[in-house]
Amino acid sequence: MVEEKTSTTTLRIMNGILFQELFRSMEARRMASEILNAITKLPKDVLLQADYTKPGINLSGNEKIRGEIRITVDRYCRFIIQINGEYYKALQQPFDSFCALDLFEEKQEEEEYSKIIVVSIDEENFYQTDQALLTFQLKDQEGHMENDFIKTYHVVLPNIHQENDSMPAILYPFKKFLESTTLEELQENSRFIPFFQKACEKVEEILKNENFQEKYQQIESVENEKKEMEKAVLLKVAKRLQNQNFKEETIFKVTGLTKEEIERSSL
Repeated sequence: MVEEKTSTTTLRIMNGILFQELFRSMEARRMASEILNAITKLPKDVLLQADYTKPGINLSGNEKIRGEIRITVDRYCRFIIQINGEYYKALQQPFDSFCALDLFEEKQEEEEYSKIIVVSIDEENFYQTDQALLTFQLKDQEGHMENDFIKTYHVVLPNIHQENDSMPAILYPFKKFLESTTLEELQENSRFIPFFQKACEKVEEILKNENFQEKYQQIESVENEKKEMEKAVLLKVAKRLQNQNFKEETIFKVTGLTKEEIERSSL
C-alpha cells in the first residue's frame, strides 16, 4: 500500500535521477531489455544478463568489460551499451558460424552492431522532427561513417503513436509509462504488462525514500527554472518574428510554441 504523501506526489519518470535509479534496478531489467531489443535488435537474453554499471563508462573501447555487454544508465535518460571486444567479433561473424547461430536462433538475416550503442530517450522533441526514432553515427575526419564503433538511437516520445505500425509495439506502452504524471496513472499504464507492473512497484519504492525525494525535488526545481528561461527566450523570438510579419505557421514551427502561449505572453 502506497503512503498518502507518495501517492499524491507529482511524478516525472524522465527526472534524471529517477530514470537512472529505476532502470539500473533488477525490477526494471526486463522492461529495459524489451525496449532495447526492440530498438537495437540485440538479443533479449543477452541484454537481460548485461552488466549494469555506474556512470563513468570509458568510450575509448579499450577498457575491459566483465561481461559480454555492459550497460550504463545516466541522468540524461540514456542507455549506453558497450559490447565486449571479443563478443563484438562474434556478433559480426557470418550466420552459418556456430557462435552466431547460438546467439541468434530465430534470426533470418545478418545484423551489424556497433561497439558502443547509445539509446537516448527524448521527451521534448529536441530536434523538432516528425520521426519517432532517429539514428546517428559518428564520422571520422574525412567524413566517413564510423559504422563499427558507435551508433546512437534517439527515441522521440511525442512522436510515438499507437497507430504507428512501423514502430515496435512495445514502444507505445513504454511512452505511456514514462509520461505518467501521478502514481495512479503509472499504475493504470502498467497493469496489463507484468514487467511494467514490477517497474511501477519499484518507482513507488524509490519515491518512499526521503533522501531520494529531496534530490528528486531539487532536480525538478532546476528543470522547471530551466524550462521557464528557455520559454522566455522563445517568446522573445516569437515576438520579434511577429514584428517582422512572419507567418504564424512559421513562428510556431521555429519556436515550438502554440498560439495560446504566445498570446498569453506579456512580452
